[in-house]
Amino acid sequence: MGVRLIYRCKNVVTYNDVAHSLFRQVGQAIFICLRRQGALMTGAGPVGLFASTTPGQASPDLQYQFLAGSAGGIDRGTHDFPGCMVTCKPLPAREQGMDQGKSSDPRIRPSVQPNYFAAERDRATFVTGLRIARKIFSMPSVKQFIEAEASPRPEADTDEAILDYARSVAFSTFHPTSTCMMSNDTDGVVDDQLRVHGVETSG
Repeated sequence: MGVRLIYRCKNVVTYNDVAHSLFRQVGQAIFICLRRQGALMTGAGPVGLFASTTPGQASPDLQYQFLAGSAGGIDRGTHDFPGCMVTCKPLPAREQGMDQGKSSDPRIRPSVQPNYFAAERDRATFVTGLRIARKIFSMPSVKQFIEAEASPRPEADTDEAILDYARSVAFSTFHPTSTCMMSNDTDGVVDDQLRVHGVETSG
């Protein structure tokens, strides 16, 4: 799961500005043709960070991705203001979800219960993680480019308010399931032909 913090920017051109200006789009196209640089050379999340919520952990439990643009979701256009955002993700998530087939008919959708936010540790990690992100954006080197926090807004400052915000906007970050072991022995889930052990097929 991921949660975005969105900021209005100043004194800088963001992807939002490019997306809403034909003039800037043409300029970026020329820039990439002549110099192989610019917005079109940048991936979706060009800056990343791993962090720990408490000292002495064996490995980080937070992952961040920074984007020099902002949007309400992957299926929505960029905002109409200069903006940027940072995505915070617990790593690894502790919640245990469940997928359950409801029929032998493959056209019948299974029951999917992801149980997001079910684990107390995940909820606490989200709250701490969003506070860390806010701290980064309040640093002078970053703050000079920030006009205001657009979402969730600074007044959402208690643990409960931050968690409510996280629940309302959280999204899957494209890896909602896990992997399964491939083996021709029974300790694997599938064999080398991707057939599930213990499931008989016809035809």
